[in-house]
Amino acid sequence: MKSCSDRLQLCLFRNLLEINMQAPDLHPQESERLKSLNELNILDTESEEIFDEIVQLASMLCGAPISLVSLIDKDRQWFKARHGLAATETPRDYAFCGHAILQDDVFVVENPEEDKRFKDNPLVKHGPQIRFYAGAVLKDEDNLPMGTLCVIDDQKREFSEEQKKALKILAKQAESQLTIRRQNVQLQKTNKLAQEILSLVAHDLKGAFTVVLGSSTLMTRKLVKLQQQADVMKIGNRIVAAASDVYELLDELLQWTRLQFTDDQVMFKEHDIDDLIASTLKVFDENAKAKNVRLISGQKGGVSVLVNDGVTKTILRNLLSNSIKHTPEGKSVSVSVEVVNCEAIISVFDEGPGVPETMKPHLLKATQQAIDGDYESPPSHGVGLYLCNAIAQRQKSRIWLDESVTEGCRMCIALPLSQY
Repeated sequence: MKSCSDRLQLCLFRNLLEINMQAPDLHPQESERLKSLNELNILDTESEEIFDEIVQLASMLCGAPISLVSLIDKDRQWFKARHGLAATETPRDYAFCGHAILQDDVFVVENPEEDKRFKDNPLVKHGPQIRFYAGAVLKDEDNLPMGTLCVIDDQKREFSEEQKKALKILAKQAESQLTIRRQNVQLQKTNKLAQEILSLVAHDLKGAFTVVLGSSTLMTRKLVKLQQQADVMKIGNRIVAAASDVYELLDELLQWTRLQFTDDQVMFKEHDIDDLIASTLKVFDENAKAKNVRLISGQKGGVSVLVNDGVTKTILRNLLSNSIKHTPEGKSVSVSVEVVNCEAIISVFDEGPGVPETMKPHLLKATQQAIDGDYESPPSHGVGLYLCNAIAQRQKSRIWLDESVTEGCRMCIALPLSQY
C-alpha cells in the first residue's frame, strides 16, 4: 500500500504535459536570498521540536488541517516542519509559498480553483487538493525572504483578521528561531576559525621569539669576540626585525579579533591615498636603511579613497614588512597606485625571490607554513596575510598576489574610490 508521501509524489508528476499553471516569479534579489538561506545550514536537517510546536499551534489557531514551515530553495520548497502532511518537499514551480515570498503581508488564496495562477496546479487538482492557503513570510535580518509559515485547508473557507494576526505572530517566532540558528552557525564558524588562528599565531610568535633568543644568546656568548661594529649591528638588526614582526602580528591579530568578536562597525572616511602610503612608509624608514633596501613611492596625486585608515595602514604595513624582509640588500621595494574603474589599486613590489609556487594557493588562507628553525632565516609569510585579507573584506577591499610577475613579488590591494 502506498504511503501519503508516495501518493503525493505520484500526483505531482501526473499529466505534466497538460499543466497550464503559473509558476512563481523569482525574487528580485534571488541570488542574495539563496546565499542567505544556504548560510543557515538548515536544508535537509532533522525536525526540531520548536518548529514542530509552531506548526501545530498554527493549525490549532487557524483551524487548518495542514501547517508548514516552508523554505524556498532554488528548485524546490522544503519543509522544515509540517503538520498534517507527509511529504517533505515539492517542486518550487508548484509552491504557493513561492508566490507568498514575493509579498510583504500575509498571502491569502481563498479559492485556488478559480485563481488562474493555481487552478491547474497539481497540488490543487490532486493531493492534497488545496482549497485554501495563507502564508506569512519568514525573513532574515536583511529583510530577504527565506520561506513562509503557512496553513492549508482542503475545504473552501474564509480567513479572519484574528487568524491572520495569529499567523503573523507565530511567523515572527519562527523568524526568531532562524535568526538564532544563523547566529549559532556563525559562532561555530568563528570559534573554529579562532582555534586555527590561535594555533598559527602561536607558531609564528614562536618563530619570531626563536630569532630573538637565538640572536641574544649568540651576542652574549660571542660578545668578547665581536670586535667589529658590523657584527654587532648585524645581530642587533635581527633582534629588532624579529621584535617588529611580533609587534605587527599582535597588531593584526588585535584588529582581526576586534572585528570578529565585537559588534564594532568599520568606520569609513575619505582619505588621500598618497597620505596613507607616505605615513606607512615612514614607519619602515629605519628598518629599510638598516638592511640597505631602498623604498620607492610613486605619488598619484588627487586620489581619495573611502576606507578605515587603521585597517588600511595595518594591511599596508604587512605588505611592506613582508617585502622588506624578503628583499636582498641593495635592492628596492616600490609602492605604486593605479586607478581602475571605481577602485584605487595599490601595488607593493619587491625584488626578492618571489613567493614559492607551493605557497601561492595558500597565501591568503589560514594554513600552517613551515619554519625551518634557523634564526638567521627570514620568517615565513605566516598568518599575517590571512589576517589582513580577513580585515580587508570588512571594508570592501581586496588583496591578491599578481601571479603575472615572474621575477620578484607584487602584492595588490584594491580600495574603493570615495566618489563612487
